[in-house]
Amino acid sequence: MNYKTYPLSNADPQVCAVDCANDPNCKAFTYVKPGFRGENSDPECWLKNGVPDPVSSDYCISGVKAESEPEPSANPTPSSTSGIKLENNIDRPEMNYKSYPLSNADPQVCALDCANDPNCRAFTYVKPGFRGSNSQPECWLKNGIPNPVPSNYCISGVKGKAASEYEKVDWNNIPGLVLHLFHNVNQGDPHLMAIPSKTNLHFLHGGDLCGSEGEGYSWWMMDDKPEANATDWNRQLPSGLVLALIHSLNQYYDNISTFGYSASGYLPSGLPAGPQRFGVSDIGYIMKEDGGDLCPGPEEISVAGIGYYWYETHNFDFKNWDDAETYLPMGTILGLKHSRNQPDKTVTWRDQQYDPVKSFRDGAACPPTFIAKNGGDLGGSEGEGFYWYEKVTGPDFFMPSS
Repeated sequence: MNYKTYPLSNADPQVCAVDCANDPNCKAFTYVKPGFRGENSDPECWLKNGVPDPVSSDYCISGVKAESEPEPSANPTPSSTSGIKLENNIDRPEMNYKSYPLSNADPQVCALDCANDPNCRAFTYVKPGFRGSNSQPECWLKNGIPNPVPSNYCISGVKGKAASEYEKVDWNNIPGLVLHLFHNVNQGDPHLMAIPSKTNLHFLHGGDLCGSEGEGYSWWMMDDKPEANATDWNRQLPSGLVLALIHSLNQYYDNISTFGYSASGYLPSGLPAGPQRFGVSDIGYIMKEDGGDLCPGPEEISVAGIGYYWYETHNFDFKNWDDAETYLPMGTILGLKHSRNQPDKTVTWRDQQYDPVKSFRDGAACPPTFIAKNGGDLGGSEGEGFYWYEKVTGPDFFMPSS
């Protein structure tokens, strides 16, 4: 509900509060403390033309104009049945693909629309009066299952089964999870066991376009589960996990995928084409990343689109941080980026943004339980190439010799 945002020269939330009080369009505000976006970032003021639900944050101070606090309307009585269990006073924000006003204040109308739409996985019905005394009810259809958030103005539902009934994440068997990435020229071989203790963990080599045969990047990766549902899995994982890393040229024929999807855009051998898509940019909480591979020279190895691709989890509603730091395996790769090709990329952990380039070069903080790594790129200048975080705690699948 933001309509205006700006930095403040004074770290005083009352400045933001006064601006809101003096602006007839302002119903509420959030003041963001200095340091939220980095060590030297300014405080910020966000003015809002509605009254959002409060969410706990150590970096924020908010306020609502006294006359702006809305009164929830009465819960309507359902007039029809969709087969979807209604979640009263619950919002499921994000993952929207369709929204529209309703002429009838009945959440079952929205539930039925979701039940009859094959693209719909969940919905949120917004009660009348939320955007003003005469505002209409609204229906928001979603192609994933967002986490529930309390809200007096919303009624939500999940198609099929409740979110709590989905299979819990198996931290030690995440489909396509990349472990112990290294560049054997710039970093040397980490000398892990040739045969790890897990049977579904495999060694892969993607190389480096400007390297000689055998030189370049290698890593271990968990087996894929093509039959698993990417949305159901990844809604339980934190952001930044690297899945199905592949070099589009050097591993063209390799069977490298996560949930049946190959990030390179090519169909992995042995996987059915069927209804599955390959190389798509977004698979419900995971998104495709393109880091490339620098190598000036012959046209066939410098054409755009050749290099490293992967999928990366993007679940900014994740809250289960203690389990992630305890159970994610040692060697898990987080926030992989190419310094030249992805200069602005960061990763969010415990609501804090991190950049592995700054962590490695400047000694900036790393996410808890991770350290910064740099493997470079044989085709780039000094300091250019791939950077990432690697987990140094958790289950070790290379015991006892690692």
